[in-house]
Amino acid sequence: YEAGIRAAVVSVRRNPTEALNPAIKSTNFLNNILAKIEALGAGADEAIMLNTDGHIAEGTTTNIFWVAGHTLCTPPLEVGVLDGVTTNPSLIAKTGKTFEQVVREILKVIDGPVNLEVVGTDAETMVAEGRNLIAFGENVVVKIPMLAEGLKAVKRLTSEGIKTNVTLIFSPAQALLAAKAGASYVSPFLGRLDDIGHEGMEIVAHIREIFDNYDYETEILAASIRSTLHFVEAARLGADVATVPFKVILSLTQHPLTDKGLAKFLADWEKVKD
Repeated sequence: YEAGIRAAVVSVRRNPTEALNPAIKSTNFLNNILAKIEALGAGADEAIMLNTDGHIAEGTTTNIFWVAGHTLCTPPLEVGVLDGVTTNPSLIAKTGKTFEQVVREILKVIDGPVNLEVVGTDAETMVAEGRNLIAFGENVVVKIPMLAEGLKAVKRLTSEGIKTNVTLIFSPAQALLAAKAGASYVSPFLGRLDDIGHEGMEIVAHIREIFDNYDYETEILAASIRSTLHFVEAARLGADVATVPFKVILSLTQHPLTDKGLAKFLADWEKVKD
């Protein structure tokens, strides 16, 4: 991926979540498999799947981010759905700008939580990085990987009043340890669990139950959201926050009956105006 891959737009479409529940693994991945076969036959490494409206949806094993002019596109602030931003080194690298440039641009327009990730793997380094990151702004949340050393760093940063988000959570036990260390957020990766045949949503329900049992104030930040259904199910099961790709945010506004109803209203208006 660092050197780029060959991708082909294929004829196989991404099923709408209203028609096929993506939580059903045996059917959800059939189109992905067919799309991958078509791409490989065309000499490509990955397939780009379109939705039923002809818009880019996703790859068979990858998410697609919209970058225009070295800018990672997100919904306009005036839409009112973007409360904060999560970042990682991979996303920032796609912009073609330095880490500091991207962070300062984000903080200029976002008043809510902005998650910035450390890259160290030992507690001392992560604590030092965390202290440096919060110098960018008081709304910065320090992302810490789920490691034993990471938990040490969370404990120390929390004692200093620094908010933390323990990322790369794949089990309720990991989330419980992060909450005990004092993390402000835990980030279970739902889509990645689905990718290996696990039920990603199940982890949200289990973490919610554990946190409620023991009155932990740590918030559940649902990550690796892949679809409208992911988003709705995460909210239904008790996730406090979700980090959502731009294409999924757009899909949340859409429904075929909305489009049909609007078209009828406009057609009727043409009949009665003037």
